[in-house]
Order: sequence, then structure tokens, then C-alpha cells
Amino acid sequence: MKDKIQIISDDRSSFLLLKVKGELSERTVGYFKQKVQSEIEGRGHKNIVIDCSDCDYINSVGVGSLSGIAKKLADIGGNLGILNPNEQIRDVLGLTSEATVHEYRTLEEAAQDFEDN
Repeated sequence: MKDKIQIISDDRSSFLLLKVKGELSERTVGYFKQKVQSEIEGRGHKNIVIDCSDCDYINSVGVGSLSGIAKKLADIGGNLGILNPNEQIRDVLGLTSEATVHEYRTLEEAAQDFEDN
């Protein structure tokens, strides 16, 4: 359901920023994963930062999709960063993700980290 989620892409020099507005749940995760997949395969992005500042709701299905994206990016030599994750996202990704997920408090912090790598 695209009406429950909005994803805004912002191509930065060293990573792609995806700003998620709305909810990330079983109702929207299909669209979300399709959007990320098209950025990875279609546009060649391998470093992605997902801004969760305006994510109103996220459940275990949404967090699971973030974990899957982190693994996919790690498999191709990339990284996933999460900007402004809530406590639930931090806790679940810390327990379930096989790949490293970088947490950032500011966009500047994310940009600096990706430019240094």
C-alpha cells in the first residue's frame, strides 16, 4: 500500500539517502523492498542510509526487511546506515542482523563516515 508509506530518494556523493515517511509494516514492506531493490540493481547503489525520522510506525516485519537489506548490501561490498532509528529498530537489528548496520544521529555524521570509507 503505497498510500501508507512515502520514500524520498536523495543521491549523495558516497551513498543514497532514502527518507521513509509513514509506516514500515507488512502492508508496506513489499513496496519498500521493491524500491530499495531497484536502487541496488537498477542504479548500482551499494551504500544506503535510511532516514527513519518520519517513520510513524515500524513493526517486526519492517525491521526484518532492514536486516535483509543490510545482508544484501554486505554481500555486494556495501553498507546500510540507519539515521535516527527508534529503540525498537536498534534492539531488533542488534539481535537479528547478520550484517553490520551503522547507526547515525545526524546526516552529517553519516556523510562523514561514508566519505571516510
